[in-house]
Amino acid sequence: MFICEAVLIGASHLAAVYLNRDLDPRTFFIEQSGWQAIAVSTGLIILGMYFRQLYGDLRIRSRILLLQELMFVMGVAFIAQALMTYFHFGWPLPRDVLLPGSAIALASIFAWRILVGPSIRNRLGLQRVLFIGFQPAAAKLAGYIGRHPEVGFAPVGYLEYGPAPVESSLAWLGSPGDLHNAIERHRPDYIVIGEKKEIGRQVNELVELRYDGVHIEDVGGFCERINGRVCATEVNPAGAIFSEKFQPERLSLKLQLLYSTVAALLAIPIALPVMGALALLIRTRSRNSALVREFRVGFCGVPFTMYRFRATPPVATAELTGFDNFVDRFGLDRLPQIWNVLRGEMSLVGPNPDRPEMAERLNRAIPFHSQRVLVRPGVIGWAEVNQLIDGSGHDAIRRLEYDLYYMKNLSPLFDLFVILQWFRERFLFPEP
Repeated sequence: MFICEAVLIGASHLAAVYLNRDLDPRTFFIEQSGWQAIAVSTGLIILGMYFRQLYGDLRIRSRILLLQELMFVMGVAFIAQALMTYFHFGWPLPRDVLLPGSAIALASIFAWRILVGPSIRNRLGLQRVLFIGFQPAAAKLAGYIGRHPEVGFAPVGYLEYGPAPVESSLAWLGSPGDLHNAIERHRPDYIVIGEKKEIGRQVNELVELRYDGVHIEDVGGFCERINGRVCATEVNPAGAIFSEKFQPERLSLKLQLLYSTVAALLAIPIALPVMGALALLIRTRSRNSALVREFRVGFCGVPFTMYRFRATPPVATAELTGFDNFVDRFGLDRLPQIWNVLRGEMSLVGPNPDRPEMAERLNRAIPFHSQRVLVRPGVIGWAEVNQLIDGSGHDAIRRLEYDLYYMKNLSPLFDLFVILQWFRERFLFPEP
């Protein structure tokens, strides 16, 4: 969908060029850098569609809502084009190409989504999932994918020694010994092992299915695939001891330190004037210092002093109003943490650092919580982005699950994805 719609948008602008009788295509493309301008305009629209999560779910719940979303994206792209014109960048499209090209693109994408999108989704279909063993974690996971078909999976049933005591609408297909019959009837693409002792009992059949192309995972691994977080209740202590999967690669840590420092240096010219204005506003509202110093637990458990602006008072976010709400919503109180990044104490992306006394308490209460310090704490984090979406902001276990997943998958591309998601949730389209 992404590639097809990028081609469709570019073709719409090309059509606008050739339909304009007053415009010489050869002059426009060669002398006026028209190719670059069309590429930039296409990129802006595609990026806007990504931020509006139009690639997260291909289902069309309402044609009117789809049209409104596309018009909103086009409006944002128009504003971006106007800003490029104002600052004399060489990339904006001329008005007699931008307007008809965008109109053609809007109609084309809308028709494409209505006519072609559902057929692609139906052709791809949902991957069928069979559960062997139906413990509470497996039941919870089955309920989630049943309620969210956009993740691409559909549960077909479970095998257990009798109907599961947990409440579930999922069909009971018999005991694990009936695996062969269940495979013949339902042809699953995935088998999720909810009870690990069943692996030994069905090892020959499972090995044969694995070589036949059926994906086989335990509940913890499948939960990571679906939710982007580690299932804390399914973490095997023995596996955590003998495996290095929760330890980020050293190369990734060094690369993260490098690009975080470079990004902080590049941000200084823009951040300093904003920080000066914020400090002045905060001082006019309070006699206290604008800068707050807080002791936090850093990389490998080494304590450090984290800086932030005092703009956010110690109350619930929902109770913030006016200036405080503005600063909190857009994360402006974190701007002084650029200094922490430059000192190597923090990175752009990483777990949220805890206060020493809180970290000690959570380490005693929650298994594997102390592993969070194996990566540098971040100005923003994977856990923060997801907890903004699912509303579990004060759930320490859920936060740990996201942090462990981040540690296992640390990479520059993942950090870029987290930044884009944070930008979307906090800045571009924040919730009211």
